Formats: sequence, structure tokens, C-alpha cells
Amino acid sequence: QAMLGGSVTKVSELPESYQVNWNGHGYEFARDLVGNAAVLGESAINKYLHLHSPKAAERLGEFRARMMGAVSSFTVFPNFSFLPGQNTVRVWQPRGPNKIELYTWVIVNKNAPEDVKEKWRRGAMMTFSPTGVFEMDDGENWEYCTKTSRGKVTRYQDLYVGLGMDTRLTDSELPGNVFKGQLNEANARAYYQRWKDLLQARSWAEVPDRNGKLS
Repeated sequence: QAMLGGSVTKVSELPESYQVNWNGHGYEFARDLVGNAAVLGESAINKYLHLHSPKAAERLGEFRARMMGAVSSFTVFPNFSFLPGQNTVRVWQPRGPNKIELYTWVIVNKNAPEDVKEKWRRGAMMTFSPTGVFEMDDGENWEYCTKTSRGKVTRYQDLYVGLGMDTRLTDSELPGNVFKGQLNEANARAYYQRWKDLLQARSWAEVPDRNGKLS
């Protein structure tokens, strides 16, 4: 909150805040340019992103240029993720029942100034590394959500994943299945739908294409 000037939950109130998914892949993002990067606490990184935003717009268009370091994350089904702004690449590897191993790398432009590279490295270590303040908090949430879900009573209950069921946008120019607001479970539902589709299909020909048409 000190870094962003407000609660991260406010991101869904931004004029342009979305969850988009297609065939299990999911992207949640705003178009605030530096929201994620601001969490690193280094003004030099924000300035670097602002400096290169026109080049990004020239190459990718204005819409995507505003996503460069914005509050966002995406997962390529089933286990590859990326956090723009923090620039962390992640691979989630199952290690047997109830265990998972997470590999994380930080990437920066090779032609970025050395001081910017160093600030990105240090910022990532302070926030989204195994000892980073946000990663430790997230890790504790993942751990205890998992433990709670293994409880005797919980196993007999349905898991509710209905947040944002009424936020689908049918007139968006964005590709895929588009939903308004990042505080949403649309991408989680699409992820498990894809998993279910793959488990039930007897061949690749039977796997449904859910790009723009969710059940």
C-alpha cells in the first residue's frame, strides 16, 4: 500500500481491468503501465518503463504498451507463469501428492543500464523471491489453503469458484473470453475447465476449443 498509494484490491476499480482466458491460458491485467513495477520500490525502474513506453507502443500498439509493467500476471496452461513489471518467469513442477516445486527467474532487457538491472534484481529479491516479503505471504496463503482443503469437513463441501460470474464482456475487442475486473475467478474456472476437457477427451480431436466460448 505504501508503494502503490492504495490497496492492491482497488485494481478492479480501474477503468480498464480485466481477466482474459482461452483454452486454459489466463491473463489478468490493468493498463496502468507501472503498477507491478512500483512494488519493487525503485523509481529508476518506473522511469525506465516510462522512457521505453513509446518504443513499445510503436512496436506493439498503444494498448499493449500500457500493460508493460502494469498490475498483472498470466499463466500459460498448465504450469508456466509470468509477472510483468516484476519480470519474474515461473515454472511450477509437481513433486508428488501435496507437493510442488517453484522455479523462478527474473529477466531484464540486456541493454538496460547496469544500475537498472541491479535495482530490478534487488527489488525482486525483496518482494517476489523465496525470502521476499510478498512471496512469503503468498506462500503461507497457498500452504494453508491447501491444508484447509484437506480437512475432514472441507472434503465433503463443494469449492465455490463463482466470483465474477456476471462480469463477462461480450462486446470487447480483446481476443478470448473477456471478463471485467481482476478480482475475479474467471481464469481459475477456465483453467480447471481445460483440465477437465483434457481428462475426459479420448483423443486430441475431442478436446473442445474454448476460445471465446466457455461452457
